[in-house]
Amino acid sequence: MLSIESLLGWTSRPEAANAPGPPLHEELDDTARHVARRVIADTLPRLDETRRLVMALYYYEELTPDEIASALGLPAPHVQAIRLETVAMLRREIELRIGRKAGGLA
Repeated sequence: MLSIESLLGWTSRPEAANAPGPPLHEELDDTARHVARRVIADTLPRLDETRRLVMALYYYEELTPDEIASALGLPAPHVQAIRLETVAMLRREIELRIGRKAGGLA
């Protein structure tokens, strides 16, 4: 299941190691967490079908990028890029809504 912590904690994942500082979720208070959940709930349904599928298969079904690539007929690096781009977009929107600068928290 996609949790706010798994999404916002991406800076601790190897593929996001270039983002300095602690994971964003460590800095959020309850109000900011509520805003982040709302952004995710509002944004995910508006994504194109491929992005929604990649996010759902990765976070809800816990498939690997290779498994998702096979299921969708896409190259694995493309699946990984879609996922990382979508997360970055969600994080930027969350940061904008809670009044944080987007720099460094990709």
